[in-house]
Amino acid sequence: QAHCVGHTGEVWSVCVSHDNKIVSGSADNTVCIWDRQGNLLATCVGHTDEVYGVCITKDNCIVSCSADNTVRVW
Repeated sequence: QAHCVGHTGEVWSVCVSHDNKIVSGSADNTVCIWDRQGNLLATCVGHTDEVYGVCITKDNCIVSCSADNTVRVW
């Protein structure tokens, strides 16, 4: 069991990549990437409002959508 700690707002969306990375989107305007042990690998900063959705493409690109009216590819 792992605990992914690092967001400072509510977590609205979670997705798991093909290589078992955990991706989360939060009310703190960030997208975070974790390993399965709960270690924070990266924080994607760029949205200016809450991140409501994240998904991962087959080639491991992260796509996020936000209340800032944008979709970002990371």
